[in-house]
Order: sequence, then C-alpha cells, then structure tokens
Amino acid sequence: SYSRASIKYEFKDFKSAIQDYTEAIKIRPRSEYYVLRALARDQENQKTKSFTDKRGRVIYGTPDVLMDLTKAIEVDPNNSLAYRLRGYYKYRNKNHDGAILDLSIAIELNPKDLFALEYRGLAYRDNEGQDGTIYIDWDFTNAIKDFTKLIELDPNNSEWYFNRAVCYNLSDRIGPYTSLSLDDLNMAIILNPRYGRAYAYRASVKEELFGKGDESCEDFKISVRLGYSNANRSILYCKQWSIYFLLQFFLLI
Repeated sequence: SYSRASIKYEFKDFKSAIQDYTEAIKIRPRSEYYVLRALARDQENQKTKSFTDKRGRVIYGTPDVLMDLTKAIEVDPNNSLAYRLRGYYKYRNKNHDGAILDLSIAIELNPKDLFALEYRGLAYRDNEGQDGTIYIDWDFTNAIKDFTKLIELDPNNSEWYFNRAVCYNLSDRIGPYTSLSLDDLNMAIILNPRYGRAYAYRASVKEELFGKGDESCEDFKISVRLGYSNANRSILYCKQWSIYFLLQFFLLI
C-alpha cells in the first residue's frame, strides 16, 4: 500500500494516494505514513479547492492535515519534518505563536533546517500583540536572529537578506536599523538583480533615510519594469515630485 501510494502521489492522484496511505497506516502506523498522508490531503485540497476562505483562496493545513501531523508526532516525538510542516501550516493560518513553538522544536531537532528557520523568522516578524495591532519588539529581534543564522548557513540567498531588511526597517523604533536595512537590500539586489520587490522596498527605505528623490524614484521604476506592479502608485508620485521640483527650480531663477 505504501509503495502504491507513493507512485500515485507522484502522478498527482492524491485521492487514491490518501486511500492507500490509510491502508498502510492500518497495517503499520508509522510516523512517516501520517506525514505523507497529510501532504497528500493538502495537495488534494489545493487541487480540488474543497476548503477555501471567504475570498475563495485555498486554505493550507486543514484540520485533517494538522490531525495527521499531530498523530505523526505522537508516534515519533523526534520527527522533525512533522513539527516543521505543522509549524508551516500554522503560520499560513496566522497562528504565529503556535508556528513559533513547532518550528522551534523542529530547529532543536535539526539546527540546519533552513525551511524551519525561515518560517520561524517570518512568524516572529508577523507576530502581533494580543490586541492584533501592536507588534512585539522582541519578536523582531528574534526574527533578525533567525535570518542572520540563515545568511550564515546560506550567504547567497537574496531572500534571507530581503527578509532581514524588512525586520530591520520595522524594528527601527528599538534601534538605528534603517541603514542596516538599506545594506541588506543592496546585497539582496546584488545577489538577484531582477528582484523587483527588493527595489520597491529599497526605494521606500531610501525615502525614509533621505527623503523623496531621484534614487528612490529610479528604484520604483526598475521595480515596475521587473513586474512588481505594486510600485505603480509610487511611480505616479515620483512624476508629481519631479514636476514639483522643476517648478521650484524655475521659481528660484
């Protein structure tokens, strides 16, 4: 049943794979079988869109998926993959505290788990206060630590630098971090010159540091050329700024 289920999973017949993994679990309830069935269930949901939110977006980590991962952990408390996946799904469902707990255990079991480190960093970054509006300063500090660790393990990944830059910028109120944010964005763009989102974010950081100017507007323009359409509104603002600058120039002469 296990081998047959794996073949069906590879051919994207997730419904049949779920049935075969269920049979395999009845014969021998191994931890990895529960993990594989959880993955098959999640893939089937993405394929059929059986569980969606109010906006019609597919929900990741539905209750049956989380139940399988919990069962996998009960069978084998040292299954780092089960903790990693359950933490990831909790993050996708905005259960940041739960995600941090599971991903921390996954990292304890496997300190070089890049996936777990990334999503714990994101969970720390996106975590909010109890009222849902106030971000917690120490969460930003922990997020920065996780992305710094990722950079140490994999220094050529532009995504790590970008995410740390965001954390530096968001945590500016607890330290002079905006300039560090700019340094990380420069590195992210060096590593990936087609990183449109990084250009847009760098433009915003430059505005914070130096005010509206040609450099930030140029970054917005590059971002749009690279397909990051969220910067379009900023391009319009840049044009308005250019007109204002020219008017001021002509009034002075």
